[in-house]
Amino acid sequence: MPASSPARWRGATWRAKITDFSEFPAKGRATGGVRAHAFLKGEDRLTLAWVGPDPALAVDAQGSVRKLPPTLARRDASGQPLEAVIGSIGRTLV
Repeated sequence: MPASSPARWRGATWRAKITDFSEFPAKGRATGGVRAHAFLKGEDRLTLAWVGPDPALAVDAQGSVRKLPPTLARRDASGQPLEAVIGSIGRTLV
């Protein structure tokens, strides 16, 4: 998400990525942590994250289905541009 005030978010390029859980180390790095997302220039916020089983499904604030990137990305990648803002991510309950 772009830096600064919410007014700037309207014309923003929203980004998303899907990373396999195996890309993350089982143990942390002392107190250094593990980077899970890389911000691009001008970005300073992560607005939504989800950890769960495949397939991850996304919807906007009105409940319309939104596409997530079809390919896996590196653990510390910045993601791919989205067609629309995502309001929620989850999976189908059967």
